[in-house]
Amino acid sequence: MTRNHALIPALLAALLAPACGDDSTATSFAGATEAATTTPGDPSTGTDTGEPGTSTAPTTGADASSDTSTGPVDATSTGDSGTGEPATASTGATATGTSGDPGDTSTGDPSTGDTSRGDTTTGAGGDTIYAIQNGTIAEASPVVVAGVIVTAVAPDLSGLFAQEPDGGEYSGIWVAVGDGPAIDKLGIGDEVDVTGTTVELAGRTTLDAAAGSVTPTGVKNLVVAPEPLPSAVFSNPALAEPWESVLIRVSGAPLAVVGPLGGGEFKLADQGVALAVDDLLFNVPADALAFPGLGSGATFTQIAGVLNADGEFDVYKLAPRRLEDLVGYQKP
Repeated sequence: MTRNHALIPALLAALLAPACGDDSTATSFAGATEAATTTPGDPSTGTDTGEPGTSTAPTTGADASSDTSTGPVDATSTGDSGTGEPATASTGATATGTSGDPGDTSTGDPSTGDTSRGDTTTGAGGDTIYAIQNGTIAEASPVVVAGVIVTAVAPDLSGLFAQEPDGGEYSGIWVAVGDGPAIDKLGIGDEVDVTGTTVELAGRTTLDAAAGSVTPTGVKNLVVAPEPLPSAVFSNPALAEPWESVLIRVSGAPLAVVGPLGGGEFKLADQGVALAVDDLLFNVPADALAFPGLGSGATFTQIAGVLNADGEFDVYKLAPRRLEDLVGYQKP
């Protein structure tokens, strides 16, 4: 028993030694306890604990959408296109091209020149015959002309004349197709869209569609009224030039035939002004049934047709298209 009592003080000393030993040990233990209680933060309030990475801790939709300052977090969360959360639109997700984003209406932005809405002013069908003929569009330029009307088709199918619906000066043009687009199914009054390149051929401004296209829109039987012009226009090339390839008509009392010009062409005179009638689209003398005895002394009261530029002779000729274009014929 005496030996056991002697051990008691030693045991007490050993037990009491850590409590009054090195302070750093106790402090280290207390710090570990504090860190363990503060690391998770308070998920119910979304309070930022300042720990790296804790900003991603909120996982509820309400937390992600309310904190607009966490750009990277929102950009990551918007990858779920099925949530349809308003926050995905407010964080600029549409600019990233995220598929399925309900904020993307695919209508394009007219202020940025986006042509996804078919804005013709940006080049998709925004060219006009007027701009080609008056020189606004330079020669050798690619063009897209939409919604113009066929006024004549060449019998050999080498091309056609087309005109802007509003008519007037510079509204018509010759469209050459060569071995390119087929135009055999086209007729007068058909609406077409044309792509090609502008060029001057034999003194005639031309839209070369040989490597382009002539596409019917499906609209047919449009009426283009011939522009009434005085015969005096033909005596001055500067006056005639704006009417090149435009559908016109000339009236007289009468328009007198003064002689043949070779082939199917002939010459008229109206109050001292000479006018050549072209056979490019319709050979008038060849229709002996409708125009018997056509020659000097025969007369017409009106002739309509396309004003065709003949670069070989530097003149403008009136090219009737069909029987109905010649009115009031009287044989000699």
